[in-house]
Amino acid sequence: MRRLGALAALVVLAAACSSAAPITPPSSSPAETQSATPAVEMVDKPVATAPVPTPAPPLLSVPVLTRPVVTLDRRAFPIGPVQGFVGPSTDDTGLVAANMPEIARTYADLLTKYANLPQTGQADLDNTRMQFEAMHAAPRYVEVLRRWLAYRSADDHVTVEIRDIALDRAYAKPWGRQAMIELHFVLVDQHTGRINGPSTEERPVRLRMSVAGNWQIVDAFDATAGRWLEGESPRYSAFSLENEVADVVAEYLSAESFAPGVWPSGAVRPPTTAFWKARNDALNEMNRLFTSGTLVDRHFEDVTARIVRFDPATYVGDGVLTVSVAGKLVEIAADGTKRTVPFTQPLKFLRTYGGSVSWFAADAQESDGSWDSGGVLALSEIDRTFG
Repeated sequence: MRRLGALAALVVLAAACSSAAPITPPSSSPAETQSATPAVEMVDKPVATAPVPTPAPPLLSVPVLTRPVVTLDRRAFPIGPVQGFVGPSTDDTGLVAANMPEIARTYADLLTKYANLPQTGQADLDNTRMQFEAMHAAPRYVEVLRRWLAYRSADDHVTVEIRDIALDRAYAKPWGRQAMIELHFVLVDQHTGRINGPSTEERPVRLRMSVAGNWQIVDAFDATAGRWLEGESPRYSAFSLENEVADVVAEYLSAESFAPGVWPSGAVRPPTTAFWKARNDALNEMNRLFTSGTLVDRHFEDVTARIVRFDPATYVGDGVLTVSVAGKLVEIAADGTKRTVPFTQPLKFLRTYGGSVSWFAADAQESDGSWDSGGVLALSEIDRTFG
């Protein structure tokens, strides 16, 4: 079996190279006095003493594996053209269409709670705000929505109802994973305050919603202007991608690290692709080296990560990033022998958007220039299994 890049393959080389006492109250004696009056008998009284505190048990030191420190190697990199959405499968579209009544109910309930925040206790207030913010990634629509739902008087109460909801269109990522839908409905907001009098407004609404992970509204249609408020400009930038990559690489290398008392993670993903089968085999080999005592420590130092290229699939930020990782692999054998090996390895990650951003390792390049995937990234399997 081929090695899994410079990182994982080094485990094989490592295998070959290692063979108070309580306080006593003071006593007192009666005082002897000469007096014409009758003697007064002095009685000894015990002196109260503070209890001796029980010493606290010593703190146990739990071994902790420190994540590798990854420094961003910031350089300009190319961003390819957006591939764009494609049509989803009939089954996926049918499942979303069947879910429309539930979307109407839950969204109306959230908007009702949000509109009545002034009458809400602190715990529910924080929770409602958090849900509202997580549900919306369309700031222009949110501005309009807040005006619709705003209190009109001190005694106002707002009830929101979603009527006539229907699915207009569904979209999938280029590799087939369902990604986004367009839907429309009538938003009815009822104000029942007595000061300004009750009122009911019906407002036609057309939205785009991300449905790949956590469902989230990403855009709204302005019927007057005849356009989407946010549009299809990229929801990512070179700067945002660079801000994400260091943590991603640190997490990737952590799976290949261990220390005295800290077990390696082993295979953490199902072998759904050629790359993940090779990586799992390498991670299991690292586990064997640790449990057998051949290696007691394996970690990374002076690690840098540089984005080489981003190939976007959708304007919301799905796509594949090629990343070059460099640094030093440090291995310590059971007899204390330390080995430091410099490495550089290109990796590929699938970046997905589904209400939040996630990265998943998709490929690794070997020293001979070949990729573990064999040229087949199998993005659909990775996205559906891990996303």
